[in-house]
Amino acid sequence: MKFSKKRKQRLFSFLQVLLIFILTISISGYFSFFGVEPHHHGIMLKPAFDMNHGLMLFRDTFTQYGALTTILQFWALHIFGNYLIVINLLTALFYGLSIIFLWLSWSLFLPQIITTFACLIWLFLAPYFLPDYFFLPWSSVYSLFFQSVTLYAFLKYLQSKKNAWQVLAGIAAALTFWARQPVGMFMICSIGIFIVILKIKKYKILNLLPFFVSYIFVHAIFFLWLFANKALGDWWYQTIRFPFLWAQSLSKSVIPLSQIGRNLLPNPIPTANPVLSLWAVLPFIITYMGYILLVTKDKSKQQVMLLFGILISLASWLQYHPVPDIRHLYWAATPMIGFVIYFIWQF
Repeated sequence: MKFSKKRKQRLFSFLQVLLIFILTISISGYFSFFGVEPHHHGIMLKPAFDMNHGLMLFRDTFTQYGALTTILQFWALHIFGNYLIVINLLTALFYGLSIIFLWLSWSLFLPQIITTFACLIWLFLAPYFLPDYFFLPWSSVYSLFFQSVTLYAFLKYLQSKKNAWQVLAGIAAALTFWARQPVGMFMICSIGIFIVILKIKKYKILNLLPFFVSYIFVHAIFFLWLFANKALGDWWYQTIRFPFLWAQSLSKSVIPLSQIGRNLLPNPIPTANPVLSLWAVLPFIITYMGYILLVTKDKSKQQVMLLFGILISLASWLQYHPVPDIRHLYWAATPMIGFVIYFIWQF
């Protein structure tokens, strides 16, 4: 049986995606069995455990992170039992799902082999390879997945102008917020900035109505659920007010702007810590790429798509603040990696 050239290319693409998916869930799944950190693991396990015993999220149990993360982990516990390893393995699965959509997004700009190489770089930069950095079932991993879906869906809309991609992007963007609030807020702001920057007729708000309608619809479902269960006020104080006050308290001993700068540029001196220095270099390259695209007149479709990816990456960079822990840096910088590889490849 002979395959056409196009079919062979599709099969090769599928095999590459399957490879990085299996590698990601296998490696991250392996590390998920080692080490327990009562603080971080407990913060994620407790509300999901409580929901599995009939308590209402926010009203009867506390979490300052996204409701969707807890709901997903609750479902996993409900099906497979009340064990920490259950939500660890679920998180490993979400790592794998995220890299699928990142591969699809980056391959719109890069040759597929280089895209696969970029994914492997991302995989082996994971902090759980380092001593004392245990695998965490953190909300950032879940938000990364929905962020990656949003990135790919909106890029496909820009490429094809099919409104179905807008709807998927709107749903995923809203779910990003409900997985982890800061990621969702930063991302929707970056999408707004993208629309304002272009000032092109075909990108007016009315043309993006499917995106905004689906985005608002998903939010409405969550708010109605919270309101119906008398948990809306608790949600506000636990996930919006409390994190704001907590982040504010971290900056009392220094000038706030100085602290933000330190967090966004962690150890930029190469001799300080090569691993941390990498996370300071990536945003510089992304910012430079964004500048080049902004000053480019008569942008091609490919350049418009690239600008969108850059703005999503810059919005993700803001997650470095207020805690520039290497795990937070890794999650935040993930969208940047493929675009930085693209920048290097152009040379």
